[in-house]
Amino acid sequence: EDPVAAFENLRRALCAGGRLVFVCWQDPSENAWFALGAEELSEVLDIPDPPVPNTPGPFGLADPARTHALLDAAGFSEIEIDDVRVDLPFSGTVDEMVAHQLSIGPVGAAVRQAKPDAEALATARARLRDVIAEHAVAEGLAADAAAWLVSARP
Repeated sequence: EDPVAAFENLRRALCAGGRLVFVCWQDPSENAWFALGAEELSEVLDIPDPPVPNTPGPFGLADPARTHALLDAAGFSEIEIDDVRVDLPFSGTVDEMVAHQLSIGPVGAAVRQAKPDAEALATARARLRDVIAEHAVAEGLAADAAAWLVSARP
């Protein structure tokens, strides 16, 4: 609930000469993996809105200016925030990724909330399978991902 206090605790725990380094997600709109299939399933399921910015969760530090301000308020210096963009690889098959997407993020939330009948779930699964299959690469599956590489000194 208090990110400044949390970062202060981390700063105090660092050894002399230590450095805080972490990676956090950028905005959901920059991370195709997060809502993979959500648009295509919106006709079948009521897809929830994206997470509210600056709230606890996987995108709570998505705003680099806010993250910088939090670290500064916690007593850090030499704060650097670098843009990192990758094709995020997924392990497993298309069907395993379909099952994964149906259990997390906005698609998973829509399934849990709507509790669709077998026919609607089968339709959603088939549409999602088509979307995920478009992300096949030589090594398996991948989708665009964007993160911030953050470093700071106490």
